[in-house]
Amino acid sequence: MLITPSVRLVRQLGAGGMGAVWVADHLTLRTQVVVKFMSAELARDPASVARFSKEASAAAAVKSPHVVQTFDHGVAASGAPFIVMELLEGEDLRSCIARKRTLSVAEVAGILGQACKALARAHAAQIVHRDIKPDNIFLCHAEEGDVFVKILDFGIAKTGDSTGFGATRTGALMGTPYYMSPEQALGTKGTDLRTDLWSLGVVAFEAMTGAPPFEGETIGALAVAIAHGPMPVPSRVNAELGEAIDAWFARACARDVAARFASAKELSDAFQNASRGISGVPSASPIAETVLPPPLVITAHVRDPNAPSLSTTAPISDIDNPDGEARGVPAATSKAKVGAVAAVVVGGAIAAFYLVPKIGSGAGTGGEIVPGAASASSAPSAGAATEVAPLNRWVHVEPPGNSSIVLGVATETTADPGFRPSRQIRPPSAAYEIQQHEVTREELDRLIASRPELPAGLRDGAWLTVPAWLPKDAAARGKYPATGVPWGTAAAYCQAIGGSLPTEEQWEFAARGKELRPFPWGSAPLDLALTAAFRGKAATLGPVMSSNQDETPGGPEMALFDLAGNALEWTADLYRDDRPGQDERWVQEGGLTFRSVRGLPVADAVPKSVPANGAAYRQALCATGTCSADTAKTLQWVGFRCARPGQ
Repeated sequence: MLITPSVRLVRQLGAGGMGAVWVADHLTLRTQVVVKFMSAELARDPASVARFSKEASAAAAVKSPHVVQTFDHGVAASGAPFIVMELLEGEDLRSCIARKRTLSVAEVAGILGQACKALARAHAAQIVHRDIKPDNIFLCHAEEGDVFVKILDFGIAKTGDSTGFGATRTGALMGTPYYMSPEQALGTKGTDLRTDLWSLGVVAFEAMTGAPPFEGETIGALAVAIAHGPMPVPSRVNAELGEAIDAWFARACARDVAARFASAKELSDAFQNASRGISGVPSASPIAETVLPPPLVITAHVRDPNAPSLSTTAPISDIDNPDGEARGVPAATSKAKVGAVAAVVVGGAIAAFYLVPKIGSGAGTGGEIVPGAASASSAPSAGAATEVAPLNRWVHVEPPGNSSIVLGVATETTADPGFRPSRQIRPPSAAYEIQQHEVTREELDRLIASRPELPAGLRDGAWLTVPAWLPKDAAARGKYPATGVPWGTAAAYCQAIGGSLPTEEQWEFAARGKELRPFPWGSAPLDLALTAAFRGKAATLGPVMSSNQDETPGGPEMALFDLAGNALEWTADLYRDDRPGQDERWVQEGGLTFRSVRGLPVADAVPKSVPANGAAYRQALCATGTCSADTAKTLQWVGFRCARPGQ
């Protein structure tokens, strides 16, 4: 069948809600090409037709070998709009990440460099792509195993003219949510080339860590996370990445547009510089898909032509819960992800990509079992945050004015655990809030009872054990810390109430304050009769806020309790060695991951020398994977509290 006098259809590659893709013979050029047809339903929508035409004209206007070549576009005799493009052999970056899990820094440097060449040409032509994502970065097979990058799909590109389809109304979202810049996510006016640079930063983060940096349960929640949520740090997700990559990402994805790289070339050159000295060996495997016991797990990317699309041009007012207090856990640790991104041309075929939650089941670790409730497969809605326990107030913490403050122990040579001064761990730079005490069993029970839609990881209580030393009376027991809670479940709980687990920096600075107190209460020595720590085989925990020593200054409303003693506490971070330059691959290797736990150990015997900086004390604990029996024993002493950005 001839579409034009020189283009004859050969076979269909794929079809979906957006349309169909065919391989065709180009009789004049004597080569095979791809013909992309718009569906009849979309062809009745003038805006969709205009966008389809824009894809062809914008791509043709960018004179770069790294942009998919467009030969022709028009309307077939059947009335279906079409585009004739070059036929590509290879895979898109989305498929590559799904197959390899993570890419090495060297691989990402090569892909970024070529993608930036394409964007530099587009930006010079006053074209902003606005939908840079792994699906639209195609990796062509070249000679000798090399990869040649092509940028696809200029369908929502913004052109230099201020009229026609290139003009977008304020308040409209243009792009795919995971990769949107804050200005895109909020639908603000004046989007320029730096929105593409933000998206490339997000793509690089995902390629190196295996997961996008920002997440949310709804589009509105995701928009809030992108615009206001905690800024993730790549090296905390993939321990092989260094501070130079962290600094590069912080600038590429700076929320202040003026602070970002000024051009695609500058972004690419900076990444090449940051990657020097980092091994080209592929990164360590990302977090395993099992948690001990497993609360929430994510499957790999799944393709489903029927998956709903989150690529949208809906007004911001139409988005579900734009004001939701979504504050997820770091990108590679969050266990609940948004469902779907737009259909794209992949090697000549239309396909949809989406992520689905996979709920795990757990086994108990001994002791009396807390009855569980019926499971639900939906993940916690960060946009529907619930204050489940008014007694556990959020305490506001202001960042220090002194940027020279360094957290951790005082000297390099001490035997005490804690970040060494040479590690240069700095306090948080933004205000935040942290819960006044450890989450109690009563709080956890309240949340489970009030939220029937919670995921199985929170609703299945079969692995939430009650140690033998806890009171048998339910009311009394409810005042004790919720210990025995796996890391993933603690993270899911915090997300469900609009927060996240605190980072190590947030936890330690809250405990020590601007004056860097050695203990939360100050410089007075640790009194083991007053603070639950180092109690050995006779160890028990107490109700929260029951210590007559373990509280920070500030009075009843502003004090924080039980940071040194009582339960150990999970943090959001993968464990980092106390000293710089150490081999940290073990923290996510062999299907296991290790997170940092804070607080003084309660079940250890009294050491010969009590730590001089008790608030800096830290240790690693297996968080995901098939952890040892010792981990299960330790979990009875591990609880958590939540943090959130300053209100």
